[in-house]
Amino acid sequence: MPLSSPHGGTGGPYLNAIRANLLLVVMIVVVTLTSAVIGVAGREPVYTSTADILLTPLAMDDQTYLGLQLLRDAGDPTRTAQTAAALIDSAGAAQATAAQIGPPLTRDRVQQDVKVQPKGESNIVSVTAQAADPDLAARLANTFVAQALQARRTVLREQVASLIVKLRRSTSPETRLRIAQLESLSDGDDPTVSSSQVAQPPDSPDGSRTWLVILLSGVAGFAIASGAALLVEHASRRTRDEGQFLEIFPLPVLARIPKLKRSRRPNHPGASVVLPPGTREAFQSLQVQLDEHKLDRDQARSRVTMVTSASADDGKTTCSIGLAVAFVDAGYRVLLIDFDVRKSDLARRLGLSDGPGLSALIGGEGLPQVKDLIVSPAQLPALQVLLVGVSPGEALIGAAFARRLPAILDEARMLADYVILDTPPLGEVSDALRLIAHADDVLVVGRPGRTRSEDLELTRQLIQRTNTNPRGLVIVGAGTRGGYGYGR
Repeated sequence: MPLSSPHGGTGGPYLNAIRANLLLVVMIVVVTLTSAVIGVAGREPVYTSTADILLTPLAMDDQTYLGLQLLRDAGDPTRTAQTAAALIDSAGAAQATAAQIGPPLTRDRVQQDVKVQPKGESNIVSVTAQAADPDLAARLANTFVAQALQARRTVLREQVASLIVKLRRSTSPETRLRIAQLESLSDGDDPTVSSSQVAQPPDSPDGSRTWLVILLSGVAGFAIASGAALLVEHASRRTRDEGQFLEIFPLPVLARIPKLKRSRRPNHPGASVVLPPGTREAFQSLQVQLDEHKLDRDQARSRVTMVTSASADDGKTTCSIGLAVAFVDAGYRVLLIDFDVRKSDLARRLGLSDGPGLSALIGGEGLPQVKDLIVSPAQLPALQVLLVGVSPGEALIGAAFARRLPAILDEARMLADYVILDTPPLGEVSDALRLIAHADDVLVVGRPGRTRSEDLELTRQLIQRTNTNPRGLVIVGAGTRGGYGYGR
């Protein structure tokens, strides 16, 4: 189990994705809110007002008004209302409305801004008008209703007059009675349509209130941003935090190495091996957990600690140097061996000149001993270092080297209390597999935002196949920049 709960490992993948891509989330939300504010600010308000017309259709068998264009009951309220709406929504009513209200209204604009529709399955037809001003919206609806009813009256008078002329040719009592009934319509309204409700100026414009639009835009922006964060996280090949490390490779977290300024890192050319207090404290904590001697060198044999990682640039060489310095500070003899034969960098980081090293130990008769190849950095002469050597080529990854390895490590154990092996990233090359069987402790170094998840998964599988239980995980680049405030 880890010494403490992993940072950022709670809340599930959704919250972890948001944390890992917080800047992206914030940017998307800000852009969405800004767009909403600009849109609301530039939006012209639209007010809607509605007037109602009541329908009183004649019976289909009514004979009194036969021959007049009056609304009759079709037996289907919806169909009857649609017929009435078609009669009311006329170009003539739109023209008369535009003329009465005046510019800038035109007939086409009135037809665009006024909608005549049946109101559900009732005997009501709604006349709905829209305008940039609430009073104008109500006036437009009421004027259209008045002009539509006036148009109906005009049409009806013409039809009644024409029909009465035809009926006067007959002198039957029934005809005279019908003429009298028709004459009552000559100056009256259409008995089948009438104004039911006058339009009133609306209190607020159409659409949602400004604050609600902005709120909903913020929610929508956050949803979009969260989805984008999940997609980015799904597509990302790098582990985002300590929690994901432990999901892939559950190991005890032995130490969290704080972030360092580049100029203070031990992997920076010419940098001092004297680390900042917070970083030194982290490596001292790691050293104490690995310390099997407890300052009593007669109770334990020399121990070999292998330091590896999943991906390149995870910080394993930094950890190897820091751990070696911590053991030296604790009074132990330490031998640091560079086994990263493909990308040797230990010499540069410690300010050492390249020379004979591991490569000189492979060959035939008359080979030098390990002690003859040891060098020490000027800044820390107590630290013994065995470099890869000049132009190692393929010699240090072949079968001959594998056969010589046990003897080399036996010599190394005789020279130091702790032998620290800086090895290549196991998730990229398999060289470190040759060393696992000879190591007493295996440390896996991880760096959030740098270690690739597939490399870490491969590292776990390779180590498990050797039936080795790593001592633990070292997280590089965690927390603050090497601060140390306790007791100060």
